[in-house]
Amino acid sequence: TIDDILSHIRDLLKVINASSIDGIDAKLLETLEKKICSEITKEVSKDLPVDQCSYCNFAAWIKARKQTQSLEIFTPNYDLLLEQALERYTIPYFDGFIGSHQAFFDLHSIENDEFPARWVKLWKLHGSINWWRDENGSGAIYRGGDDRKKEDVKQMIYPSHLKFEQSRRMPFLAMQDRLSNFLSHGQTVLI
Repeated sequence: TIDDILSHIRDLLKVINASSIDGIDAKLLETLEKKICSEITKEVSKDLPVDQCSYCNFAAWIKARKQTQSLEIFTPNYDLLLEQALERYTIPYFDGFIGSHQAFFDLHSIENDEFPARWVKLWKLHGSINWWRDENGSGAIYRGGDDRKKEDVKQMIYPSHLKFEQSRRMPFLAMQDRLSNFLSHGQTVLI
């Protein structure tokens, strides 16, 4: 599987250092890793179909539901299909980011949880194709569609043995805490 291949490449990168194995050096492995991650990103960078689809059906259901409390959606998907469906049906949602030009991750808003019942809370547990780490060393996470940014600052947890380790940092940790808290309360549904 892609998980196995990416895990193997990353394991080799940990041990290869400045040497090589059967003519394969760290530079080649890094190039291969980036290419695989880039292809994964390319595959999930699709637009929502113009015709009716399951995402549209879900958004239509959300729009029609009785809004007594916010709906929370947790997904490991990197794509933007759910966001596109919510926007198509003019459903307000909060995904942990504030702003429009270079939206920034706002932990305070997640922790205080003060949103109108009509808002959907969307938590992307493995990141998204439009999340980026600040390249200037601040560690801040931003959301935006800037295609000029480098793949190595994209904030997605790609399939490999490093998923658990990578999920133990912000903003992923905050969203996992949110999921744990959500599941600990009564009247929750997990599909």
